[in-house]
Amino acid sequence: ALANLGRYAEALDSYQAALTQQPDHADAQHNLEIIKQLLDESSSAEQEGEPPQQSDGSSAKRN
Repeated sequence: ALANLGRYAEALDSYQAALTQQPDHADAQHNLEIIKQLLDESSSAEQEGEPPQQSDGSSAKRN
């Protein structure tokens, strides 16, 4: 839900916390990688002076 709202940093923290509790949770691992990619893209766009793209979160699996 946080990723769908564009709150990627909070989503990252949430997935990391989930993986601390359940390190083998495949959906959390997958979604964490997606969030990391989105954060990298946002950071790159900001450095280039472009507004960050909003994601509808459709690529993230729902838990």
